[in-house]
Order: sequence, then C-alpha cells, then structure tokens
Amino acid sequence: MKTIEHCSSALRRTAVLTALAALSGATSFGAIIDLGTFTVSGSSPSGTGSSVAGSAHFEQISSSQLKITLENTYAGATANIGDTIYGLYFKGATITTLVSAIAPTGEKTWQFPGGNGVAATSTTLASDLNIANSGANWQNSTAAAGYSGVSALGSGNQAYGLVSSGFLGAESGGLKNANHNPYVQDTAVFFLNTSSIGTITDVRFAFGTGGGLSSNSQATPVPEAHFAWGGVLILIPIARRMINSRRAKAA
Repeated sequence: MKTIEHCSSALRRTAVLTALAALSGATSFGAIIDLGTFTVSGSSPSGTGSSVAGSAHFEQISSSQLKITLENTYAGATANIGDTIYGLYFKGATITTLVSAIAPTGEKTWQFPGGNGVAATSTTLASDLNIANSGANWQNSTAAAGYSGVSALGSGNQAYGLVSSGFLGAESGGLKNANHNPYVQDTAVFFLNTSSIGTITDVRFAFGTGGGLSSNSQATPVPEAHFAWGGVLILIPIARRMINSRRAKAA
C-alpha cells in the first residue's frame, strides 16, 4: 500500500510539474509577452487648448527586446504642431539602442508644400517606411530625466511626428514648417534593445516640438495574465486523469 501511495504522490508531482512546464513554455520566447496598453486623452500639454489622445502598446518580443506601437488616436483633426506626438517616455525598461522605427504599410504620410493655407498631400505607404536615423527624426531619448523613451526631437529635421487619425491635411498652427515635414498619420512602430525589462509604468506622451509631456496615462488590463491562470486550471484536470489512469493500472 505504501508503495502505491508513494507512486501516486510521485505521479501527482510529475503531473503538476508537467503542467507548469507546459504553461511556462507558452510564455517563453518564441511567444510575445503583452506588457500592456497605455492611453491618454485631454487637453494638449503644449498649451494649444486643443484636445489630444494617444495610445502606446508595449510587447516584449525577446529577453532583451521591446516593441512599442505608438498611435495618435484623436478622432478629430490635428490643428497645431503642439498637438502632434513627438515622443514617448516610460519607466520599467532601460533602452540601450533603437533598432528600428517604422511607419507601417498602409499608413499615410502627409507633406505640406509650404505657404499659408496650402493643404498637405498624402501618400499611402506601399511598404514599411524607415522614420529613424542617427542625426534626426525618431531615436532613443533620455530627454525626460529618469525615463527611457523615443523622440523625434533630435538635432536637425524634426520630421515624422504623428498627426491624428482624423487629420485631413488642413494647414494651420505651424504644421507647414519645412523642418517638421513630412508627418505620419497616426501609427509608428518601434523595436528597441534593452538592458532590462520589467513592469512598464508611468507612461507619458510628448506633444509638440516643445516637448510638453502628458500626465501619467491610464493602463488597460493585460489579457494574457488571465489566460495564464486559465491555462493552469485547464491543465489540472488533465493531470488528475493521468494520475487516476496510472492508479488503475497499478491496481
């Protein structure tokens, strides 16, 4: 009897370890870990008096690499350079290098030809567009003390800021200035090497070329955290059936 009880206990431990191993395999790299989506809305921190909104989705795609999908989600039309997203700052990960920054296929870029009242023309991207380089445009930034981040406010041309999803090309509020052109309509994706990745917190959006930072944004729940516990609950009855089957054979 003791031998059977000992075997049953050992089988139970083995089944639980198997279940946990299967679960941990679902969150290893191979898989992408969702670190959360952060949103902000309200008045522009640049003091334009306009409404703004933004979203940033963080994903850990390897042990040392972070992916950020940044969006200008304001439904209305960006009417001022101070309402354009030019940066994102956060805590919880330490960036070492910006691997790439892209405007994805299917998004639009907008270019103002110059002149008061002259509307911008748009181009729908047929392939991903690189919007980063070493001297200007989007790059790794530590401009906000104590934060990691990305910014398009480096030296030289301050191009590829994110105008809103509702932007239609109207000229106003400094948008026509040559050193700010072109713009990306609403979405940019960043791949970043890091020395550490933890819990992402205190996410702040930079609006305008003056670097006005939004107040701390709101985080939405990460569904994967709930799926992980669901995975444990699903695997437990499977483990029990394995134990009962082996008990029956031992008897």
